[in-house]
Amino acid sequence: ASGRTMSERAIDLPGTDPKAQQQRGALALLGSRVYVPLGGLYGDCSDYKGRVVGALVSGHGPLVSFTTDNERQAGIWAPAGEAVRGNRLYVATGNGMPYNQVADSDSVLRLSPALTVQSRFTPSNFEALSAADQDLGSTAPALLPGGRVFEVGKEGVGYVLDGARLGGTGGELASARVCEGGFGGDAGDGSTVVFSCYRSLRAVQITTGARPRLTTRWSVTGGNPGPPIIAGGVVWDVDRNGTLSGYRLSTGQRVFSTRDTSPTTSFPSLAASGTRLIVPAGTTVVCFTGA
Repeated sequence: ASGRTMSERAIDLPGTDPKAQQQRGALALLGSRVYVPLGGLYGDCSDYKGRVVGALVSGHGPLVSFTTDNERQAGIWAPAGEAVRGNRLYVATGNGMPYNQVADSDSVLRLSPALTVQSRFTPSNFEALSAADQDLGSTAPALLPGGRVFEVGKEGVGYVLDGARLGGTGGELASARVCEGGFGGDAGDGSTVVFSCYRSLRAVQITTGARPRLTTRWSVTGGNPGPPIIAGGVVWDVDRNGTLSGYRLSTGQRVFSTRDTSPTTSFPSLAASGTRLIVPAGTTVVCFTGA
């Protein structure tokens, strides 16, 4: 109510270089802890590793942590951070070194509240992905009905996974090329996932059953979309030029557009509450209201 700081603490882990660890992804709240994902800097420089740190919301007590099992890199840097289902966290990692070892790079990982690895999925072409900087973790995992998980990375291949048993190396339930490269974040509504790519906004339908299928519902090409949200049956998105657009979830038809915002930084994400739409616009925050 007042904006007063309730607690404050350092979360840098002993033996790590804070300058090398970039905190880009969104935080997640599970039980009595807040979880913070960590990645690296632009250009994959320095000695970072992908990490998640969990701190009690009271501001006291020990930290829990997870560090990827590779020599370096494999950052957890997707803007949407971790996905939470029940008492599990799902994260996606980027390319790691050495390229010819899975370790925890280019993977979707399921973590316990204590941040132990419970399950893992890695594409069978992980070596090529890591060598070419084609991070699987350029978006965060999207949670689907029936315990399924959807993930799309820089390669543009979408994977449907069993959230209870992610499948190990090459163990996806289904996969298909869905865009030119996922980059930013996803929004889900039932079995529909809308996600941002390098130069397009896409919506896919994922069928249920033992052998799910991915079908493209619609796409909007051009521009540089940010991570979308869904509110009121409309997909809302603001691109890096500052254009706010709304698309009908069912058809992709544009129902709203305005340039009344400033150019944004990378990965601008919105929020909706009631009839209000909150939009990041450069160094300001803009609130739109509707009926």
